[in-house]
This record gives sequence, C-alpha cells and structure tokens, in this order.
Amino acid sequence: MSSVADAREVAYLQVIAWRYDTAVAAGLRHEDAATFAYSGIDIEALRKLADAGCPPEVITLILF
Repeated sequence: MSSVADAREVAYLQVIAWRYDTAVAAGLRHEDAATFAYSGIDIEALRKLADAGCPPEVITLILF
C-alpha cells in the first residue's frame, strides 16, 4: 500500500476508535458501541440523548 492509503487507513481507524469511545462513555454496552462506531449514525444524536439523561437501552432503541 502507498503511504497515502496507509494514512487513510490509520485515520479511519482513529475515527472508529473515537466513535466507539464516545458510545461507551454514553453508557452503551460494548457490543452496541461497536455497532455504533461502524455505523453512519450521527454522533451528535448520541450525545444529545446521553446529555438529556436518556438511558443507554433507550438510546440504542432510538438510534438503531
């Protein structure tokens, strides 16, 4: 692979890790956090629900 492709892969994995960590911090189970991390679900929607005190189980019902 070229260095550009390598850099893109690293950036992609960093985004996935960031999304996963954000979902875990919001209280999602690890399996749900992984699903969220790889999904196209808006991270701001997750944050708004978590900040509003929505239980993690309800967050997954709403977002997934």
